[in-house]
Amino acid sequence: MTWRRATALWVVLLAGVPTAAWAAEGDPVTRWEVTAKGGIGLETNSQSLALEHALQPRARLEVLTDLSPDVRVGVELSGVLSGESGYQLIGGWFVGRAAMSRGDVFSSWVGFGAGVGTDAAILHPDLVSGGDLALWHQLGVLFRWELGAGVSLGVDVMSENLSAISLAGTAGLHF
Repeated sequence: MTWRRATALWVVLLAGVPTAAWAAEGDPVTRWEVTAKGGIGLETNSQSLALEHALQPRARLEVLTDLSPDVRVGVELSGVLSGESGYQLIGGWFVGRAAMSRGDVFSSWVGFGAGVGTDAAILHPDLVSGGDLALWHQLGVLFRWELGAGVSLGVDVMSENLSAISLAGTAGLHF
């Protein structure tokens, strides 16, 4: 897949993110969430036992909107910030989350996503890259604490491409 095709795919995905969602009564809801995430990932394909190879820093920026009170969808930009070229990743996901439990302050969610990004060697058990771009997928659990005034903090535990397990702290703004 070329960068041009990947860019076209992201334009289509971004255009598909709804600008308004509907509550159970059918009234439009204009709740948006912008969340910054930072954390560490354990690279399960790493053949090195050195911590600087097995643990890699990650950064993400996510934008979501509500489809319903219990389902949110959006896009996320993601990167692995490594000095090692075989570990460097950058790409994006079409993401979603579905509520497992929701309270006034605490909520837990199932998070999922699919997207396109660089095809670094660390994504493959044999550590050989198949090309420039690869399809990405993620699945995990998300925990959020609403602090009031449209602010939340959280923790995400995700499996990424069956090649990493990541732990991230999150800070979100809701409007």
